[in-house]
Amino acid sequence: MFDTFATVRSSQEYEQAMELVSRGLNDSEIARATGIPRATVREWRIGEGYRHREGEAGRAGIDCDGSCSAVEQQAVGRARTYAHLFGLYLGDGTISDQRRGVTRLRVFLDEKYPRIIEGCVRSMSTIRGSDRIGLTTHPGCIEVGSSWKHWKCEFPQAGPGMKHTRHIALERWQQRIVDGHPEEFLRGLYESDGSRHINPITRRLPTGIRHYRYSRYMFSNESADIQRLFKETCDALGVHWTQASRKNIAVSRREDVAFLDEFLGPKE
Repeated sequence: MFDTFATVRSSQEYEQAMELVSRGLNDSEIARATGIPRATVREWRIGEGYRHREGEAGRAGIDCDGSCSAVEQQAVGRARTYAHLFGLYLGDGTISDQRRGVTRLRVFLDEKYPRIIEGCVRSMSTIRGSDRIGLTTHPGCIEVGSSWKHWKCEFPQAGPGMKHTRHIALERWQQRIVDGHPEEFLRGLYESDGSRHINPITRRLPTGIRHYRYSRYMFSNESADIQRLFKETCDALGVHWTQASRKNIAVSRREDVAFLDEFLGPKE
């Protein structure tokens, strides 16, 4: 996925790049001068998030301690897929620490919707850069999971406790991705915490009682911040929403439902 992982770089290359960094050259200038990809130079330059190490054969590499921002470049390169997985994570995802700096992303999805599960596996595999995705069956749901050192880099919103108990805000690079692919971000949120159903309405009219049925979308989440992200994305798409209750947001207008049906539709 990253050049630093796909191609082993020598300690001489690392030292050369760091020398140019100390002289004040930017990443692009260093890349042109050395032939080292700019993304690699950027990763090396982020001193706090990475530490340089020597391998058994004198090879150099980098380790991530979970605070780096180098994954931003990878995410931007796969922005559409990232937007989808980000929505899934915010809805029903969690990131937990494992041994040796590795973290595990887990997304819990309703077992009734195999296509959504398959889509989550594809997106996670693409962002992870590996098909090492695990599926675990729980009562009524499927856990889609993958271990990697960079999940907290991909999703800096990770933290202790439930999401609704802490502030959720986007990094600037995440906001650019969401702004560029609002449909995919909304799809991830919908597939995790949304529904499309028929809403029955009974009205008492002068001519008698009339019964109506209409389709509507609902998004349900305890976090006011995640609700805000859903509403802002709807606003960006020109979709009218209403706050149905404390944790529920409804999209009910016929034209808006028809628009969402173009890229969402009933869950499968």
